[in-house]
Amino acid sequence: MLTRIAEARHASQGVVPRAKKVAPNFVDQAAFAISNVVLAASFVRFGSSSDLAEFALFYTAWAWFLVVFRTVIGERLLVRLGEVGVESSGEERALVSTAIGAVMLVGSAVAVVGLAISFATGLGPTLGLVFFGTLPALLLQDLFRYWQIGAGKASRAMGADLSWLALQLAFVALIETGVVEATGALVWASWALTGAASLALFPIWSVGLWTDAAKAGMTLRWFADEGRRSRDMLIEAVFGRGALLVGQLLVGVVVSPALLIPIRLARSVMGPLQSLSAVATTASLPGMARLAATDEGSVIKRGSLVGAGVGLVGLAYGAVVSVALGVIDLGEFSSNDSRIAILCLGGLALLQGGSLAGRLVLKALSQSARLAMIRITTGPLAILCTVLFAYLFGWPGLILASAVVAAATVMLMARTLRWSPA
Repeated sequence: MLTRIAEARHASQGVVPRAKKVAPNFVDQAAFAISNVVLAASFVRFGSSSDLAEFALFYTAWAWFLVVFRTVIGERLLVRLGEVGVESSGEERALVSTAIGAVMLVGSAVAVVGLAISFATGLGPTLGLVFFGTLPALLLQDLFRYWQIGAGKASRAMGADLSWLALQLAFVALIETGVVEATGALVWASWALTGAASLALFPIWSVGLWTDAAKAGMTLRWFADEGRRSRDMLIEAVFGRGALLVGQLLVGVVVSPALLIPIRLARSVMGPLQSLSAVATTASLPGMARLAATDEGSVIKRGSLVGAGVGLVGLAYGAVVSVALGVIDLGEFSSNDSRIAILCLGGLALLQGGSLAGRLVLKALSQSARLAMIRITTGPLAILCTVLFAYLFGWPGLILASAVVAAATVMLMARTLRWSPA
């Protein structure tokens, strides 16, 4: 009995250090999520109906680019940092400079192509100019966050994102007091430029880091060094995690941007849940990558617990927020469509938690090729269901498509890892 009491006391004492270690990561992700909520709320409050429709379309594009870059570069960097260890400063610097080079090169190319398409089609040219003009800096800011978290310096990422949020709120206050006249492009610019300004709080002042990054970018070294794994993760991002967003972009262009508004508002309010998923990834992946070399069973167990926890919290969060929005007057956020969308997205969290668990385990076990094959299977299904269901059922069809694809993904991952779906 005394032994059990001592073991329980030792376990409880270990919780506090772990909580302190993860806390900056939670605060960082929460600040990022809140800044996105403030951005959506600002468009609702200060923008016109056409501004809101353009915002829904461009924000969906932003979310897709972020998913792709995080999966191919950010999360791969977390795995590699977990493998080399934070004490190996030389390898860490080489990895980071190579990743920066990849973001600079590909992000700039995407921005140039996006600007050309925006002006050629006349689709929100002013907002498009601001969006694509600031895209590389925002992607770079996100990569630096991942670097600091993976290197065990999440407090620095937390400080940068809290500063971003504070600057954004200060600008919103200027609009509220009438000092600045708001437009859709200005609202986005204030959010993007304050985010870019927060880069100053990261260790960006080394000339050698940028020189190495420029060389790595011009020679495509990230993709050459990581080879097949980067390719597999790109497939996973494009055909899997980004497929629903691609489908939504098609819905916005082909059917109507208005269909995306309830979903975009709902996903903005569900931002803390998405942050929890990001925290689970950034906090778990490096350690799971180290553990994979000695104990695959523990990797699967840890990934399952993380996915289940995120799913249950998301289910509760969706229910609480949807009820709260029925009581509190938050304008467009309290609309019945958005409230029901939040409730449904919260219900989806259980399936999304299962998908998160599978992604974590397969990546930690360096099984990105298997994950890519699963995504190749479900990606076209996601795009087809999103467009077809939105055409038939309106915005509820977008949630239904997410449920179908999430269920199919979890079943394929469970089969791959020989889990029981139950």
